[in-house]
Amino acid sequence: MKTYLPYFFVGLILFVFRTVSFSQDEEADHVQPASKTTIFEHLQQEPGDYLHIVLESDYKKLIQQKKEDEYQPATLTIRRSDGSEEKWQTDIKPRGNMRRSVCEIPPIKIRFDEEQLLERGLDKRSTLKMVILCRNGNGYEQLVLREYLAYKLYNLITDHSFQVQLAKVTYLDAGGKDRGFDESFAFFIEHPKDLADRTEASMLEHQRFGSRLMNTDAGERFAMFQYMIGNTDWYFFNNHNVEVCGIPGTSDLIPLPYDFDYAGLVKSPYAVPHDRIGTKTVLERYYQGYCRSEEETMETVQLFLSKKKEIMKMASTFPYFAKYSRKHVTQYLSKFFDILETPRKLKQEILWHCDKWPVR
Repeated sequence: MKTYLPYFFVGLILFVFRTVSFSQDEEADHVQPASKTTIFEHLQQEPGDYLHIVLESDYKKLIQQKKEDEYQPATLTIRRSDGSEEKWQTDIKPRGNMRRSVCEIPPIKIRFDEEQLLERGLDKRSTLKMVILCRNGNGYEQLVLREYLAYKLYNLITDHSFQVQLAKVTYLDAGGKDRGFDESFAFFIEHPKDLADRTEASMLEHQRFGSRLMNTDAGERFAMFQYMIGNTDWYFFNNHNVEVCGIPGTSDLIPLPYDFDYAGLVKSPYAVPHDRIGTKTVLERYYQGYCRSEEETMETVQLFLSKKKEIMKMASTFPYFAKYSRKHVTQYLSKFFDILETPRKLKQEILWHCDKWPVR
């Protein structure tokens, strides 16, 4: 009895913490579900694979103040396929961590005018994240497209994943000076509360979640996906590159991954593995899931294997990849499935390589 009693209390504490955390957040989160079409849904309604956009702002100011967390005016124009244009008054500000330092122009958060949203019959939920090229050049545009693909691949695995909308962006400098940014692909990321509405979940904000609270099917699915794309740049304990939602009426927590520029699938030139993990490059996979029963983990493995054809087809037929990008992503994903399909590799790389830092 002495051997098992501590584990009983640990389990009880975790259960109470999980349940209390969720109920407290439900009380604190007074934002009502979107009652109208959201701006993200509106952007998705344009026919075709991507939007044509002109984004006008003072890019000199944005670059000079990219480490500041302040909005500046911008105008976003959608060029519709029928030749019409749709103008939006917006504000933009830099976001992200490492990319603010290494990129000429960082990813941005864009804020639409609430009055304009309401005038056009849309929900007033106004902000979206936008991933744009780090620097000029086709190589950097390909990085954006590979990161976009990562989001699309997780959409194949679960509905509890951020949807993304591809766009081709022309950058127009409001200061009257051409900043020299190439027209290039970018993408918008679904607002977390849009995801919550779509999946009938509730976002849990401003809370930290320790180790075993994520030792679930959803947590393992999350970890397996990160392993598939070769991403170790996440951490449950401080919510690094992780959003969390809960299912009403249950104590289930579902981690939601985002920001994949450090993934081996993307292969950004500035990406490096954490020095405490011990891998030499981000191309080396390192499984960070929790140790569960082999039967439970094999269910997750089978889920990914059941999606193999869809995943490989999406990667191999994505129309905007350069030849070298298509080769990289298809080979990288093929190696993942080879690990799942080879018993020796599966045991060594996943089944016996669990509970490794930094999953706490």
